[in-house]
Amino acid sequence: MLVAFGFQYLKPYLQVRSMEEGLCTVTQSVEASDIRKVMCRCSRDSKAQCVSYYPCVSLLVNVTASDSDVSLHNVTLYDSYETYRLMLTTNLDYHCTFHRCDRKEKKNFDEVDGFLKKFGNFEQSYQCFFKPLDPHYAIQSIVTLTTVVHTIFWPTLAVIFGLGVIIYYVFFAKSEARRGYPTSSLDRVRNINHCDNGYERVCTR
Repeated sequence: MLVAFGFQYLKPYLQVRSMEEGLCTVTQSVEASDIRKVMCRCSRDSKAQCVSYYPCVSLLVNVTASDSDVSLHNVTLYDSYETYRLMLTTNLDYHCTFHRCDRKEKKNFDEVDGFLKKFGNFEQSYQCFFKPLDPHYAIQSIVTLTTVVHTIFWPTLAVIFGLGVIIYYVFFAKSEARRGYPTSSLDRVRNINHCDNGYERVCTR
């Protein structure tokens, strides 16, 4: 879990930790004519033949910083930093705000439609993040330090607890069991002599 969370949360956090919080306001409504159908590879293996399509929509927003005088106008919004990095590697002359590439094309369209209904309304405002040194884009959601702390703390606590149980069992519980069990015939005779329950039987522990 620690390794998985490290790749899933810690690495993305290190990429966006310098981003600042701001307020994004959508500056245009998305029309049907603005939606482009883009081909994508729905497999992590570049040699695989899995190809699908998703609707590419570019949302433009104005960004106002919450704790500074920085103001950005008509910058492209991305749903995540991963989408932003992916768009930099494409040959498209436009960038897509939201990217999902499932084998089922309908699922891609449904997810993009859900994102637009939630964040693509004209003059809608919501929290977003931007990088002052690269004020050409904004990110709708990033991995925060709080998320990283929780995803690392609890698995680490589970590991420590598990190691504690193993150490106790190996070094304490077994040794106490050995001391309490008669290992020689003399110990067994002593146990019999100390048996005062009135019955002629061997007392065992």
